[in-house]
Amino acid sequence: MSGTGRPKTGGRAKGKKNKVSELVRDRLKALQCDPIEQLVIIARQAQQNEDLQLAVVVYKELAAYIAPKLKSIELIESVAAPEPLEIIITRAVRPPLTALNEGE
Repeated sequence: MSGTGRPKTGGRAKGKKNKVSELVRDRLKALQCDPIEQLVIIARQAQQNEDLQLAVVVYKELAAYIAPKLKSIELIESVAAPEPLEIIITRAVRPPLTALNEGE
């Protein structure tokens, strides 16, 4: 990385497309091939032929161009708080001394 305030050195010029991607785009253009259009045709034919598995796969591929893929996140189970305890505090009452003496 060049860091803040430093000029860019090396690599592609700003705005210049990747060579391989550019070659592929040029080749597809020369062949008059639009892969997105072909995927739509395949998906529609699959749907008409009731091959829903293929249709789903193709539509799923196409959806990536219009909707961002969401990253999965790990859910951590939270430990449930224990149920509240009910604590009952009672006061012990000493029996009168006379009652103790009578029991002897």
